[in-house]
Amino acid sequence: MKKSITVKYFNLKAPLFLRGWAKFILFYLLLNSTILYSQTPKWQWARGGGSNMDCNANINTESCKWLGVDGNGNVYGMSALGTGFTQIDSSTFNGYSYDDFAVFSYKCDGLLRWVRYYGSPGNDVPAGLTVDNSGNVFVSGLVSVSQSGNAHFGDTIIPSTTIVNKSHFIQKLDSNGHSKFLFLPGPNIQTINDICDFLQMETDCQGNQCVLVHFWYGPTNWNGYNIPSKGYYILKFDKNNGNLMSLKKIDISGNFLALEFCTSKNSNYYFLGNIIDTAKVGSHIITCNTNGGIDSSFVACLDSNGQYLWHRQIGGNVQQIGNCAFALKPFADSTNIYVTGGGNKKGADFLGQVLTNPLDTTHSIMIIAKLDAFNGNLNWAIRLKTMSYTALSRLSKMDNNTLVGAGEYGKYVILNNNDTVKPYATNGNLFVYNLDCQTGYANWGIGTKTNNGGNDAYTTTTYKNNIYVGGMYSDSLYDSYGNGIHSTGGSSDFFIAKISATNDCGCTKAMPKAQVISLLNKTLTVKGNATGTLDSLYWFWGDGTHTKYLTQNSNISHTYQNSGTYSVCLRTYNYCGTQDSCTQVIITGINETELKEIKTYPNPVNNNLTIENPYYKDLKVTILNSMGLLLFQKQYENQTITIDMSMYAPGVYFVEIQTNDGRKTVKKVVKN
Repeated sequence: MKKSITVKYFNLKAPLFLRGWAKFILFYLLLNSTILYSQTPKWQWARGGGSNMDCNANINTESCKWLGVDGNGNVYGMSALGTGFTQIDSSTFNGYSYDDFAVFSYKCDGLLRWVRYYGSPGNDVPAGLTVDNSGNVFVSGLVSVSQSGNAHFGDTIIPSTTIVNKSHFIQKLDSNGHSKFLFLPGPNIQTINDICDFLQMETDCQGNQCVLVHFWYGPTNWNGYNIPSKGYYILKFDKNNGNLMSLKKIDISGNFLALEFCTSKNSNYYFLGNIIDTAKVGSHIITCNTNGGIDSSFVACLDSNGQYLWHRQIGGNVQQIGNCAFALKPFADSTNIYVTGGGNKKGADFLGQVLTNPLDTTHSIMIIAKLDAFNGNLNWAIRLKTMSYTALSRLSKMDNNTLVGAGEYGKYVILNNNDTVKPYATNGNLFVYNLDCQTGYANWGIGTKTNNGGNDAYTTTTYKNNIYVGGMYSDSLYDSYGNGIHSTGGSSDFFIAKISATNDCGCTKAMPKAQVISLLNKTLTVKGNATGTLDSLYWFWGDGTHTKYLTQNSNISHTYQNSGTYSVCLRTYNYCGTQDSCTQVIITGINETELKEIKTYPNPVNNNLTIENPYYKDLKVTILNSMGLLLFQKQYENQTITIDMSMYAPGVYFVEIQTNDGRKTVKKVVKN
């Protein structure tokens, strides 16, 4: 909801009895409502599963590392499965041999929709999952198609064959889990079976699938494309048929403990790398300077062709106070990048901002930061105050311009100055937190009871801003109502959980209302409130600045440096979205010559108001009520003007009288 008003700033030389009113004209918006600050969202439900044995391959872990949500609030996940009997909700599975993986979907209320299993006689590896608004699910990974046995891709089976030896694939499922296409790129008979690894999949601005691939050998020809040398490439697949559209080598090379990327609305790629020894980013060499420790990492921006644009480095040959590292996949929108990181023990210089944790000097400092998408400059960085080991997860952004993250914590976590995440954790607990994207201020944080909680959590949101979290747990995991899921065996299982205020799969924004109180010497004073539940309120002043509004219905002031037109907005934030109530403020420096000889009478007035004009000039008469609403306006040539005010309600009115040469005065008139 938006309302516009105009406030003009005048320099008047009024008589004493008018000066208190004539220095400015106030236009008001009525506020008659109260505000209810929301309770922190609850863990509405938790679902999960896994096998009764551990994964065989080192790269596999039973953990929901990829999540997606469609436009109907259905959530989709993907997890590796260990060798052995598997239980996923009401679905059971005996395995195809060694490691397999599953893709699954739940309704927004936590009911299982379907499960699809993937595997072959070898170790099979999940590599990525994305979901579009219509519920189309894109899956990538490794399932071996060979003479060793049947290859299972959900509801599609490729029988054992001697004429094909390949494994990496991309598949499209519909919302009900049925295959729409299955494409296995590369030559049918590969001289080296694992010539490449599919590492991660993201969606570009057109909905096509971008897969980060590491080619171990080169030069070679692969799927009709020349691979000039080994290294990292971005492969782009057509969303409609799975065909390979492009294959481009990226401007990053080296040995990495982790290399992850994200796409963005500005079509650039953003990479985060943790370095084992040495890496090359563009023409820049980054060397790890510790023995056995990862304190050399970077965030880099590449264009749509994979060419280097900029990077920011932590550790390595850059001198910092304390060791730091970026961690996990970044999140990028069109103008900003959000990253998580860590600082070593007592303190760390995180891109020029020194951060400490006064509560704990033993464990790493957990850091969340916002960078400019076009140059990598630091916008803000915050650290969580913890009392034990804490691990953060990948980030995602909600529709209300807030940031959501999750992770594992021990004992407790403090957000801002004194907001403690609960419950108190004797062992590792899972928690979710929400930050304002513009300021880094934490709106809320909530933990849930676990026995031996996991890590590796990934967050996403629906179009209604319910929050889904996926990850791993080792023993048991409970929602906010005491309902739990329990281990099926092995060292870990995967979970999906929903966090929101209600479980009705609907959401309502909080509605703000703004009121102008005064404008004096370019200082604007306002107040406001909102109806409904909310996490925070902010005033946006229209000049690039903003202020968190801590107390409803209290006056708050802002001074403008320059004259001009400003849109002043009171904005509500909650997990459903943002809502603005805006006021247009026009500040002008009109120097006026007072019309001293003009008389208005009687005052107070009952019926007719008389205006005497001795200037022999035309007059424009405007009448406004005390709220600034225009009631009357007319041009007069008479020297004596009579205006009928008998129909006006009792109260205070402002009569503005202006000559055609720009001189004006404002009279305060009381109507009986």
